Amino acid sequence: MSEKFVELRKEFLTKLYKSTPSEQTSRSEKETWLEEKSKYLGEMTRELNEVQDQIAPYDRRVCMEQLVDLTRRLQQIRHDILPRQPFRFQRALHVKSSQKPVKNITVNAEAPEVYFENDTLYLANLKNQNIGDNVIPYPNNKAVKVSAKSLRSCNISISNCSSVNLHNATKCNFTFPTIQGSIHLSDINDSTICVSCHQFRLHHSTNLRVHLRCKTSPVIEESKEISFSYKDEHPILDFTWARSDPSPHFRITSDLFDA
Repeated sequence: MSEKFVELRKEFLTKLYKSTPSEQTSRSEKETWLEEKSKYLGEMTRELNEVQDQIAPYDRRVCMEQLVDLTRRLQQIRHDILPRQPFRFQRALHVKSSQKPVKNITVNAEAPEVYFENDTLYLANLKNQNIGDNVIPYPNNKAVKVSAKSLRSCNISISNCSSVNLHNATKCNFTFPTIQGSIHLSDINDSTICVSCHQFRLHHSTNLRVHLRCKTSPVIEESKEISFSYKDEHPILDFTWARSDPSPHFRITSDLFDA
């Protein structure tokens, strides 16, 4: 087994539990801490990719299982220190007793958001929208961050990105020809993704067509029915599937986008 991988694992566990943010830590500091730990897991994945041909199959499987375990530990800590905020209706105005009660009250959906701030393109609560480079006030040679959530039936195409974070999208088409860093996707369903990136992470998603070029091993977890058009040398890792036989949660089809 790779000595560097073993040392990285020990160091990760030490940092994970000895420096966990307290309840008094701000949300932004917690997010930064979690991002640093995710990058550390990425370094461990790269180390495993580099030595996978030099270690025995059993040792590689053990390393894979340890990566799965570390990822789950980090996810549990993420859940503990950054729980999802429950949705609450705004407090209703008091109605005078002389007024008749209002029936069939409906709550308006959250307002659509498309804005650019601090080198980041923010997209939220969009339906049937086409978003391209025209919304970015920078020339194409400058990379931007993309943060998007709650999208339905949208087409998103941004040429040059430093990183991309997508959450909660259905029946969308995403095109990111150049991502200098990572793309993180969660709760994406019934969509098509075309991307070239350094790091690919997919969580809790179903029925995707993914055309991918990636400089490190792509990672999926808690996802299924994923079809990849993928020819790079780094294997796709399914952290939900620690067995030696191929994962049933994804397939690789070279002609996926020929039709």
